[in-house]
Amino acid sequence: MTFRTSAPHAVAHGRSVAAVFAALAILPSGAFGATCEHSAGRTLAVSAESVDDLRIKAGAGSLSVRGSAGLGEVSIRGTACAPTAEALDQAQVRSAKNGTTVILTVEMPRARRLAARASLDLEVVLPRNLPVSIEDSSGDVVVSGTGGLVVRDSSGDVSVSDVTGDVSVRDGSGSIAIKEVTGSVTVTDGSGGIAIRSVGGDVAVHDGSGDMELLEIGGNLAVRDGSGGIDVRNVAGHFSLNGDGSGTVRASGLGANDGDAAPTER
Repeated sequence: MTFRTSAPHAVAHGRSVAAVFAALAILPSGAFGATCEHSAGRTLAVSAESVDDLRIKAGAGSLSVRGSAGLGEVSIRGTACAPTAEALDQAQVRSAKNGTTVILTVEMPRARRLAARASLDLEVVLPRNLPVSIEDSSGDVVVSGTGGLVVRDSSGDVSVSDVTGDVSVRDGSGSIAIKEVTGSVTVTDGSGGIAIRSVGGDVAVHDGSGDMELLEIGGNLAVRDGSGGIDVRNVAGHFSLNGDGSGTVRASGLGANDGDAAPTER
């Protein structure tokens, strides 16, 4: 597909990148706390000596992961909420080490009827630029200051910033905001808005539905879209769009694309 440059526009029926990041930048305090009958704090510290990467297996609840320079450990703080005292005791975060990998695992109540009403909100602080992989079932995820990042999330918003390395996000539903990545970015999303900006490498997005704003891409940009508006600006490499969905495509500042085409109604 060939595109002509056009004046920058906001995504139709969507929010700007700045608005998306402002909405996702801060996790809600006690996201599940409104119906929390029993609660307790959870703390854990794991030495980061000879550690090359961190794996997090989270459950229901919000998750904040932040890299900080000069740290010699992985620090975990959290708040567990559950409908009964027994279920609260079962809501824990455990650590293990497999070679040079630290594994953090959230354990929830074993009874399904209790687990459905339990959560564990976590804040993880780790040495800056440590690679991280996250498996999350539900709840918002905010990540900054890490090395290469992999996120697998069933539902909830995902916000990623300041990553040294590549980023891969697979999300079932919820908004995704990614900025300031030195490497490449790959996103597979079922539904929800997507905002990506300031990426040093290539960007590939496969989206089911929702508006997209894709800005300041240092490499190639490949988009496969089901439906929703798309706003593309300042792509150094080639921009390709596949899909038979619906929505307006607006593009400007396409460095490697041939020709000039007006915004496209698909």
